Amino acid sequence: MKATRFIVAIAMAIALFVAPASQAINSVGEIPNGSLIKKDGSSSVYYYADEGRYVFPNERTFYTWYDGFDSVLTVMPNVLSSIPLRGNVTYRPGVRMVKIQTDPKVYAVDAGGTLRWVNSEGVARALYGNNWNRQIDDVPDAFFVNYVVGEPVNVAADFSPAQVRAQVRNIRENRVATPTPSTPDPVEPTPSTPDPVEPTPSTPDPVEPTPAASTISADRLQPSDLVYRGAFRLPAAADGMGWEWGGDAMTYYPNGDPSGPADGYLGSLYGTGHAWNMSVSEIAIPIPRVSATKNTEDLNRATTLQGFADVRGGLFNPLEEIIRVGLEYLPAQGSQTSGKLYLAFGQHFQEEGSSQLMPSHAWCELDLSHPNTKGIWWVDGENIYSVNDYLFSIPEDWADAYVGGRVLATGRYRDGGWSGQGPSIYAIAPWDYGNPPVSGTHIQPIQLLQYDTSYDNDALFSSSARTINNYHHSDTWTGAAWLSSGDKAAVVFAGTKGFGDYWYGDVNGPCTDCASQRGWWSDRMDGQIIFYDPDDLAAVARGEMEPWQPQPYATMDLTPYLYRRWAAQEMFRVGAIAFDRTHGFLYLFEQLADGDLPLVHVWKVN
Repeated sequence: MKATRFIVAIAMAIALFVAPASQAINSVGEIPNGSLIKKDGSSSVYYYADEGRYVFPNERTFYTWYDGFDSVLTVMPNVLSSIPLRGNVTYRPGVRMVKIQTDPKVYAVDAGGTLRWVNSEGVARALYGNNWNRQIDDVPDAFFVNYVVGEPVNVAADFSPAQVRAQVRNIRENRVATPTPSTPDPVEPTPSTPDPVEPTPSTPDPVEPTPAASTISADRLQPSDLVYRGAFRLPAAADGMGWEWGGDAMTYYPNGDPSGPADGYLGSLYGTGHAWNMSVSEIAIPIPRVSATKNTEDLNRATTLQGFADVRGGLFNPLEEIIRVGLEYLPAQGSQTSGKLYLAFGQHFQEEGSSQLMPSHAWCELDLSHPNTKGIWWVDGENIYSVNDYLFSIPEDWADAYVGGRVLATGRYRDGGWSGQGPSIYAIAPWDYGNPPVSGTHIQPIQLLQYDTSYDNDALFSSSARTINNYHHSDTWTGAAWLSSGDKAAVVFAGTKGFGDYWYGDVNGPCTDCASQRGWWSDRMDGQIIFYDPDDLAAVARGEMEPWQPQPYATMDLTPYLYRRWAAQEMFRVGAIAFDRTHGFLYLFEQLADGDLPLVHVWKVN
């Protein structure tokens, strides 16, 4: 399989792959109207209609019309060259809104490539829901001429996304729905007729992001920028199988609890409960309180919005032993019509040849009574122990600049350094591979952070091992988030950090036949949040730094805030974290802090 790269004209085409057809078409007359076609020996895809071919300006345009590339027909080179280029495909009407960078107006896309200015936030919300502002794509100025401007949408009754989607079923119908600007038949693509979209393989070769014309740089957030607001309790279950022994994954949902009190803590949290089953529940967020004596009775208790449900859909059944899980909400991406909960599942041992070595990622709906889970997918080419735990979102502008629009980050730290001797980060975009991708799809990642694994170069035996500073095999990084506030940002990990000596055995010292609590230990183990500079991750994405070179620039000791402190040596002092980017709140699970229940701690990021 050949390596493919992003093709840059005015727009960026997609590096994709179509399996070769068994026999190429030899004449134009054999091509059905309304087909996707490609030249034999090439992977560039066009839309064919009425004896002409049309170019997809970019990936997002293509995925408003199609979920994948199964229907692509292969034609002989002389056949393709005889079909004139007629112009560009425009967005499918009613799927997403668009704008250009030089104009603040947001437009709904109507039939025939007609743009209709949506003149208020209220109208946009009525048409596209509360996530309307995440359903807007920038159209490069050079392609704005492919559209015509129609009447504005002054009230929601002026335009129906569902109705126009139903009326315009394919690109050919959209072309003739209303007059569109014509373009000459160019010999080669020009700025108004860019290089075509190429389909993505289910197991692609690495795709390198195009270097951004300008960089996005932010000042570093410091621990002093996080102001502690207090903690709150979680609902208890009569059978002890709810939040008890939970707290391994958490995500913030901005549209949750819409009828809740106007107390400043808007939205809701989804999280995982008991570690035996990792079911998911949704809670409303109460006002956190600070208890001077760290008495949990002083704290407010969250209420349940959706009870615990198994969202695995039977897809991860082989995973049973010390399960690891990640959870992250994203609004609709690609051709999706609704936001999703993204899932990552793994376990302690997933060795080569075992049934536990399996794909790690999936997504499901927000309605836990009908999760409709879809998956499962590999993170292509990476160590399974490095990718199947925490998930978090990447700011859209940064993702567009450095990682080809991949706004979902995944990673894992596994004790003993099997995942890498420090935390890892990979940027992925499953929605680019279908809605949903077929089971077994290999999602191409962009590596942002990865230290040497102990398989390759164990820090216990080699001073040349490339690790996080002050590394211990007993470290556990269980949560991650991309924090931002104004012009400051940081990528943070929450976990338990070892100090002094470390060893494999039990709490008392090295041993191989320990009766209980066998694992990696240190003389002292404290809860921490560590801070990474997003500019370092951008340098990795651009190839200017190696993935093991970024190091934390700051550390926040969590000891003053945590309620549980039974001994100096305790594993898993903290669990997952989640960030409310809209209101600037960071949420953190402290496991087993309220009897068997976790507590949720809250900081305001100033």
